[in-house]
Amino acid sequence: KEEKERAVNKEKLEKEKAKQNAEKKVQAEKDRVALEKKAAKKAKEAEKREEVREKARVQEENTRQAEQRESEQKAQKKQDADDKAAAKKSAAVAKEKEAALKVEEKANEKIQQQNLKQAEENERNLAKERAEEQRNAALDSI
Repeated sequence: KEEKERAVNKEKLEKEKAKQNAEKKVQAEKDRVALEKKAAKKAKEAEKREEVREKARVQEENTRQAEQRESEQKAQKKQDADDKAAAKKSAAVAKEKEAALKVEEKANEKIQQQNLKQAEENERNLAKERAEEQRNAALDSI
């Protein structure tokens, strides 16, 4: 009777152990699944953070390029304005030179006219002197 009782107790103990082992396996599987879910969630979060970082990097690069284009356009506008101002100044200088040349030409013309008049007057005076000398010579010969 005692042996039978021991056998029954042993069987009960074995069943209890088997039940506990099964429960442990189930709990271990639940823990493993929970850990996998947690790891997957962390991986997804990391992926999202990386996407956000990438979007920010792209946005930063776009902003940098836009600023560079704007800077280049400003520089080009300034260069164009400088070129235009230089061309204007050059045109004004050319106009001034042209005006100065015209004034110089007119002055030279006046001088030439005065020289011509002076030469004509000198010729007349010379002719008068010769006529006077001839008249005096003629009077002397008389």
